[in-house]
Amino acid sequence: MSEQQQTLTIQQAIDLGVQHHNAGRLPEAENIYQQILQSEPNHHTALHLLGVIAHQVGKNDTAVDLIARALALKPDLAEAHSNLGLALQDLGKSEDAIASYRKALGLNPDYAEAHNNLGIALQDLGKLDEAVAFYRKALGIKPNYAEAHNNLGSVLQELGKPEEAIASYRKALAIKPDLAEAHNNLGIAIRELGHLDEAVTSYRKALALNPDYAEAHNNLGIALQGLGKLDEAVTRYHKALAIKPDFAEAYYNLGNALQDLEKLDEAVASYRKALGLKPDYVEAHNNLGNALKKLGRLDEALKIFESIDTALCYAHALECLFALGKYDEFYERQNTFMEKNRTNIRAAAISVFASQQLGRSDPHPFCKSPLDFIRVYKCLNDFRNTDGFLLGLVNELKNREAVWEPPSKTTKKGFQTLANIFDDPNGKVSDLEQIIKDYINKYRLEFSSSDCVFIRSFPKTFSLRSWFVRLLKGGHQTEHIHTPGWLSGVFYLHVPNFSNQEEGSIEFGLKGYDYPILNKSYPKNRFYPKSGDIILFPSSLFHRTIPFHSDEERMSIAFDLRPTQT
Repeated sequence: MSEQQQTLTIQQAIDLGVQHHNAGRLPEAENIYQQILQSEPNHHTALHLLGVIAHQVGKNDTAVDLIARALALKPDLAEAHSNLGLALQDLGKSEDAIASYRKALGLNPDYAEAHNNLGIALQDLGKLDEAVAFYRKALGIKPNYAEAHNNLGSVLQELGKPEEAIASYRKALAIKPDLAEAHNNLGIAIRELGHLDEAVTSYRKALALNPDYAEAHNNLGIALQGLGKLDEAVTRYHKALAIKPDFAEAYYNLGNALQDLEKLDEAVASYRKALGLKPDYVEAHNNLGNALKKLGRLDEALKIFESIDTALCYAHALECLFALGKYDEFYERQNTFMEKNRTNIRAAAISVFASQQLGRSDPHPFCKSPLDFIRVYKCLNDFRNTDGFLLGLVNELKNREAVWEPPSKTTKKGFQTLANIFDDPNGKVSDLEQIIKDYINKYRLEFSSSDCVFIRSFPKTFSLRSWFVRLLKGGHQTEHIHTPGWLSGVFYLHVPNFSNQEEGSIEFGLKGYDYPILNKSYPKNRFYPKSGDIILFPSSLFHRTIPFHSDEERMSIAFDLRPTQT
């Protein structure tokens, strides 16, 4: 065989191997590439393509070795540098991967795939703005690059821009409707905006395309759980775990669903499995402690909470110490860790209650007398058409997606929206947002001379997070505080004329979360709001509403002022 004939034969073999490779017939392609290397051990294309197959089947150490050998023979092969980067990235060597992608782009600046891959590596390192730039470069070169649109969406989502992320996912799916990952990611972004039914639809589309997509099963479970479909959620988490037994997040979410179902022992077991796989899983530690606390296993719960340094675990630890009667340790802990917990809402709540019960001075500086900071405003007195404004608001809000008695929420016998109603507000909702902001300013001025962290460190910039609540006959809110907030409030859209004045009223007090009562004489106040009223109060103050028996709905908008800067 002449040299020319041999070269032609090898090229034909390469072409045949690539056909098998592109069709997903990896064993056939691998066999052909191996035969070429038996004939010509230093054939750079066969080495490179064998490395690509090794990467595709998860043998990344082998992939790195084979592709590096190919590049030693032909250093100017841009595609090989990019594929070497992929294998390095899967080995957790993101910096080395970035170097490989940059070499590929140095050889071919218009290599869209290398721009995209470099974006992925930068995103993995938390360099989100740089990742955005490289995804956009990839799309500038190749506008119909569905995977780059999807990846751009994922980084925009990570940057807290869900609306922009959704637009990117939709572009990806318009180009490639069978891209399961984009359907899954679209579901995540939609769910973050509180649109759970739409999210469910997206996850189901992802699973129709890829039934073994463990992450989509898990995410579908989260959405179903949010909709109150707990048994269905549990089924989805189990499916995710059957596919991916080392899926710590699915064990954690399964634990949450079991806890909502009051299957606390099973929840504890699930959280422990999550922590066995991911020992530094903060949320699993917290929820394990919470489940143990509900089971009355306070000493175990306390050890869990003390092992994690977060504001929520600190507050839970204080609650356990008080419930265990370890009062001196309760106050010693506050003296030690107070400086970093000055704005810890949940810690402030247990501190003021425990101190009232024990007759001791409250050491927590947030708001020592929260009942003094409740204000009721007749905010629509200046409106010429109050009834029309309220009716218009109701009509705008009744079409919003709402969940009946949403899990882990305090709404009973009623519906609650999960999306922030002040996201992109318009019409009367926009008018209401401005009214609330005006009364927040009024409230702050009224208490400006007060000497507490709640007022002295009042957030300079903030966002408003709001939800619409429709309570039906027998409806009420159980005792709770708003831990993500600073200042909380309620705007009343419609309060029926109850025959019993106590019905439908709102009660504020210091007790909640099953705190043990040592002294039944603890202060609380009730207010009897009317349609159009606003009530403002510190987010650390417990409140509940009294059940009512009217056939009319009691409708309100609850909201939190959440600091973006203090």
